[in-house]
Amino acid sequence: MGVFVRFSDWARFIALSGAFMLFATGLVCLFAGAELSIPVGAYSIALGALIIPFLYPVPYLKKLLLFFQIYWACGMFLMLASVFSFFQFSTHFSAGCICVAGCFYLIAWVIGEKPKTLDQVLGKRR
Repeated sequence: MGVFVRFSDWARFIALSGAFMLFATGLVCLFAGAELSIPVGAYSIALGALIIPFLYPVPYLKKLLLFFQIYWACGMFLMLASVFSFFQFSTHFSAGCICVAGCFYLIAWVIGEKPKTLDQVLGKRR
């Protein structure tokens, strides 16, 4: 028996760290002063603030966690939503993290990975 890698776990952690970085680099873009940096910075802050509650495993946000158990939908959403952040240099790396997380979610969907239960996502042991 081989080792089975859960791509959805990797995708969730990469997307969560990318969302925090996207929020932080969006703040940098707002103060950069270039013509395109203000809309890209505002978009990056909004996208980071939108993604974080959907991925952060806290019990009172458990209804939001269920959306990211639909792997094909969140993979496509993350890949398409990160495109606009590639237009500013300071948000390249964080947008790349979000895009890679979307690819990992799509890989999890293609290989038929089963979604975790809510207790498994929250880290509760039975």
